[in-house]
Amino acid sequence: MDGKKYKCRVDDSAYSPPVSSNDFHRYSVRDGCSLGENGGTPHDAICISSESDRIMWIGKKGDTITPKIKPLTNASQCMAHLHPFKYDPGSRKDFLVSGEADANYERCAYEVLFQCPSGDKGDPHIIIKSSSAQQLAAVMQRKSADVANLAKILNDKLKKSNGVSPPQP
Repeated sequence: MDGKKYKCRVDDSAYSPPVSSNDFHRYSVRDGCSLGENGGTPHDAICISSESDRIMWIGKKGDTITPKIKPLTNASQCMAHLHPFKYDPGSRKDFLVSGEADANYERCAYEVLFQCPSGDKGDPHIIIKSSSAQQLAAVMQRKSADVANLAKILNDKLKKSNGVSPPQP
């Protein structure tokens, strides 16, 4: 990505990855701020798979979570949109859940800025990675079922219009 190498973050005191396919990446805004993840301090990126993963930004009770997201990758598709999610995450008290990452922004890196209690800006980076092989297999299985269903519909229509059974594949 723009000649930069990013490493995907693993479980630590501020971040935890999903434990199942229906779970969220979790990031504690205050813990990230306490770790000094601000002002460009080096830290690994949170890697999110497109079309499936979401992230939950967590604060303390009463904290307003408002991510300011900006592209770090110069590719035109990355710069075309201010965030890589299917909808704008917006702002919320206590915790905020993103939408799924949009596949149009695969291989894009983003800086996510939060207001820390100290006044600094926290900046956990996120990267939208390509879907995993398992996710792609599930998509292919659904597409295959769609094609089989369409073939059945077409065969049924042919039967009705011709009064003859078409050959079966």
